[in-house]
This record gives sequence, structure tokens and C-alpha cells, in this order.
Amino acid sequence: MALKMAVVNFSIFLAFLVVSTHALPKSGIQGKRTETLHPDYRVEWQADYGEKTIEFWISVSTTGFVGFGISNTGHTDGADVVIGGIREGSVYFQDYHGINTALVVDEIQNWDVKNIKESDAKTVLHLKRKFETEDIYDVDITFGTTKLLWMIGQDDDLSNFEGLMGSYPVNLLDPPLPEINLSESEAFHMNLSIDLDPTVETLYYCQVFKRNATNETHITAITPTLDSPEALKHVHHINIYGCKPSKDSIPDPDVLFGPLAGQSGRSCTDSVMRDMQSNCEEDVFAWSLGGRMLVFPENVGFPWGENENEYFMVQFHLDNKDKLDTTIETGVAIYHTEKLRKHEAGILTMGYSTIIIPPDTKNWTVSVYCNVDCTNDLPKHGIHLFNANLHAHASGSGMSLRHFRGDAELTRIVQDDTYDFHYQENRPLHHPRKVLPEDELKLECTYDTTWKHPAGVVIGGPGSHDEMCMTFIYYYPRVPLVQCQSESNVDSILHQQFGITTSIFGRHLDPIIEEPSEWESLTLSDVFNTKVSWTDASRSTLEREFQKKENLETSCYRSPLLRHSHHGSKHKKGRKHVHGPGHKYGHHKHHGPSTLQEGPSPSLH
Repeated sequence: MALKMAVVNFSIFLAFLVVSTHALPKSGIQGKRTETLHPDYRVEWQADYGEKTIEFWISVSTTGFVGFGISNTGHTDGADVVIGGIREGSVYFQDYHGINTALVVDEIQNWDVKNIKESDAKTVLHLKRKFETEDIYDVDITFGTTKLLWMIGQDDDLSNFEGLMGSYPVNLLDPPLPEINLSESEAFHMNLSIDLDPTVETLYYCQVFKRNATNETHITAITPTLDSPEALKHVHHINIYGCKPSKDSIPDPDVLFGPLAGQSGRSCTDSVMRDMQSNCEEDVFAWSLGGRMLVFPENVGFPWGENENEYFMVQFHLDNKDKLDTTIETGVAIYHTEKLRKHEAGILTMGYSTIIIPPDTKNWTVSVYCNVDCTNDLPKHGIHLFNANLHAHASGSGMSLRHFRGDAELTRIVQDDTYDFHYQENRPLHHPRKVLPEDELKLECTYDTTWKHPAGVVIGGPGSHDEMCMTFIYYYPRVPLVQCQSESNVDSILHQQFGITTSIFGRHLDPIIEEPSEWESLTLSDVFNTKVSWTDASRSTLEREFQKKENLETSCYRSPLLRHSHHGSKHKKGRKHVHGPGHKYGHHKHHGPSTLQEGPSPSLH
């Protein structure tokens, strides 16, 4: 691909997203992080949160020029790009901004060149820049998802660039993963061979595993095994659930789960797997596309091996838009230790289950609450959040996890206004966030559906082109609260705004219309796509209705089970329903601020 070079300046204002940095520390130095953007291109960086500056050390296997850029989109247009190297023994360096595919020289050079050197067929750049500059053409360095642009020049001729280039997503200002020596932990491997069917675009695949435990251990790290290009491309998310017989099932786990363990998996919609889902409810691990290994802090472990024979269900969501007929080898590796750690970790899931977004819509926002009714029985000294995974699908454009205490909002826990569906990290927090009894958590998800051609409604559902609004929050110590779910009264809203009455049949949030008669037998998406003339005003009105407190119900799900921790105290064990495609969203008749429930919760994922 050729990149056009220009040396003139354009007086064009480039709009760009500015992401709030108030979730960042106010002082301190970030631990140095490293990523390999290409086999020949390596970047290290370190942020100074007090100075609000960041340094990069870029090492590239070339004696030609090196290009490096920061972008919110992964494209040259609107990017902040620098190019440097050594030509005939002399250093050259220039700061640019992108317009379409052209690079235009910045009037203000905001990059501080610490050093550029060339040796052993490598060029190394040491650069420094402020998080935010006064140049409208620069891209702010934020807490959100950033694309690092990389370019490897074959020589030092900038007049007609031909060479390798690409982009790489990162959360630049996140801390590094906690340090861990995996050789000190035992590995338990869950290996799967998953057949892709060319006629099935979205596959939820479930498999049951047995672990023979002699004593309790603590999980220290979990990582997916995605060793092939096919696995990297097609695996969308992974969930692991602990399995124990429910009160209505066969009480002996070996009789209930044993016949499935050791067998190949099958579709999660298979009748046998659907029956198993109510028995496999405890979240152990959540991973999404683009994520790294999950590493627990050195004083925290997830309990593993609490019973002599333990069973687990692994759920893989795979996308097969290419209609492949092949087998994907994949799995999960769980690292655990007999050296029990001070704190036991738990997982709190938040999700919004009634997403309906009109066609061709930007900045549509939904909210999920863990309100005071959900947090009022937390321990007196609270729980400590240390990692969060934000999860939406292809229309997701921004996500934020907010924290309220009384009438005051505290600093946001995580915020990503440049959310990328293809890069969903388990994001370690800089410092554990304490959540006290009667605090409130609020997850906001923002969507942009203008990518759809032709324009069409987006509804909640399991497919990548459907939508979700979820977060998986890791915390300690483990408590009974396992899920907070918010949902809007869809029936009431549709009837009030459009005079629509629906049947109970239909795919998730795409039911069949019964009234008005002129729309009878059409689906809701048919009506929204072809019968409604959408305006900015009508979109805003519908969005407000979905967010009104009187139309929104929050449910809190707590585990009814008790267990004994290795510290000698008893507390409830977290359980919730598997996040699968099997749940049907029917008519939502509930109103009011919240409901408290024990036992399994509705499926979200």
C-alpha cells in the first residue's frame, strides 16, 4: 500500500474524540509495557501520570525509516504520525497528521526526540509526548482504546513510501499485568476441537470437563489457547462455569455430569446442553476477542478444587462469516497453586438485556445499575475491584463503568470512549477500587449503528451483529452478589410510542407484531426498518423512554449456597446462569427500582 506524503498544511479542523482521563492515577509512573506489533517491530512505553507524559522506545529491524502513529480508528485519516531514522549518518524526524491517506506536516512539532540511533541493522527511536497537546491535529492519549500505527521503510526515501504498515490496538495507559511466574503454578488444560459448519454463522459451543481435586487450590492465571490463525479470527468469546447439581437435578455430580465429561462438546442449544446450563452457573472466567491472559494480583486467588470431583462447562462463541467447513483446535489453560492466597476472588456480572436500537443511529446509550438494593449487604469494609472486562458487539462505540456514593460520583472505574469490538481486554485497574455497602455502580454502553448497509435496526442477542451491554468485574473478597441486571419495559414502551402489541413469539427482542392490524405478522425489525420514518427527534424520544427510571427495572441475583473459606469464615458462593443463546426474552411486565432474587439469573451473553 502506498502512503502519500505532503509538506503543506491544511487549515482543516479534524474532529476527534476526547476521552476523559479521570479514571487515571493523579501521580506515579506506569510500569513499563511491551508489545510486538510485527515480528520486526517492537514498542515499549511508560507513562508518567503526574507529568501526564508518555515515553516510547521503538525498535525496528530496518535501516530505512520508521513510522509510528496514534489513532482512534486504526486509519491514517485523523492520526498523529511521526517518521524518523538515520540518513547518511544524520538524524531526521518529522511530526505529521493524516488527512485521508496523505500525511501532512504539523506546524507544531509536539514530539520530544530523546534519541534516534541505528546499529546492527536496527533503528531505535526514543520519543516522548504529552497526553494532551494544544495542536488540534494531535490525537489525545487516553484511557480508551488506541490504535498504534506502525510503518517499516525499506530505505530512507520518503517521497514514495512503499513498505510494511499496519495497526495494533492497545490500552496505552492501563497498568501492566501483575507479575507472575507460571512455572510455580500447575496447569490444567481444557482442549477443544470445534467443527465449523458453513451453514451456521454464529456458533455457541459447550463442553463439560472434570477435574479430580485432592485439595483446594487458588487460580493464579487463565489464558485462552489460540494457536492458529483460524482460532484467533473466529473465537469471539470464552466463558467457563463451575457446575454443581441444582436442587431439582440428580444430586450426585458424577451421575449428572460424568457421562458428558470426556466427550466432545456440542452446540449449547442442544437439548442436553440446555438442560445442563441450569447446573453450571458459577462464573470462573470471561474472555473476549483481542484479550490477553487474566492474571490475578499476588495476594488474590480464585478458589479451585473446593470439592473432590469438580465439573466445569466451557462455552465458546465462534463467528463463521466466511462459511468455513473446518475444525478449530483451541482451549483454555488454567494455572493454579496449592499455596492459598490471602483473598478469594469473585466475579460480579452487570448486564442490560433489552437492547433495541433504531436504524442509522449514533450515540445511543443504555445503562445497567447495581443500585443500593444490590450492594446494601456487602461487607462493612466493602469489596475491592481489581479487573474489569467491558463487553459489547459490533455496534459498540463507548463503554463506561461509573461509581456513586450517596449523591456524589467518584472517579470512573473504567472508561473507553473509543471502544473496539475487536479488542476486549480484561483490564487490570491501577489500584483496587473499594465499593462500600449502598454504593451504586452504573455501566453505560453507547452504540453507533451507521456501519450497517443497508441501514437496519440492531437488537439484543447472541450474534456479533446483535448487541450486548455487559461487564465482568473481578473483585475480592468473594460475596453472595453475583449479578446485577437492568431491563426496560419493552411492551409498555412499544405500545406507548407506536401503538404496538406483540406476541410472545420471535427471536429475542424481535417479536411478531399483533397490533396495529396493518403491521400484523411483521417482526419488530421489519416495522422499524421499513415502516417508521426515523428522525433525530424520534430517536431521542425513544432513547429517553428506554432510560426512564419508571420504565427500568434492576434485579440483583445472590447465591443461596454457603461454603467454608480457608480463613475459617463462611460466606455464600456466587452462582449465576450460563450466558448462552438459549434464553428467550419474552414480555417484560416488571416495574419499579429493583428486585432481589436468589439462585440462577436470566441468560445475558
